[in-house]
Amino acid sequence: MTIFLALLLIAGVVFWWRWNRGWEELETGLKARETGSAEKPVTVPAEAIEKLLIHRVEPIYPRTRGGKICKGLLRSTLSWDQMDRW
Repeated sequence: MTIFLALLLIAGVVFWWRWNRGWEELETGLKARETGSAEKPVTVPAEAIEKLLIHRVEPIYPRTRGGKICKGLLRSTLSWDQMDRW
C-alpha cells in the first residue's frame, strides 16, 4: 500500500511538472506575439474587396437634431490566425 501511494505521488508530481512546462511554453509564445511582429500591416484596395463581396447592406444612418447625418468608422485588423483585433 505504501509503495502504491509513493508511486501515485511520483506520478502526480511528474504530471504536474509536465503540465506546468507546457503551460509556460504556451505563455511564452503569446508574449512573443504581443511584443509585435516585424510584418507591416497590409492595406487592401477597395476594388479588391468589392470583388470578394458576397452581400452588401446599405445602412440607414440616424439624423441628429440639426439634420446632419451621423456616420461611424470601423477599423479591423485580420490576422492569419483568424482573430479579429479591433
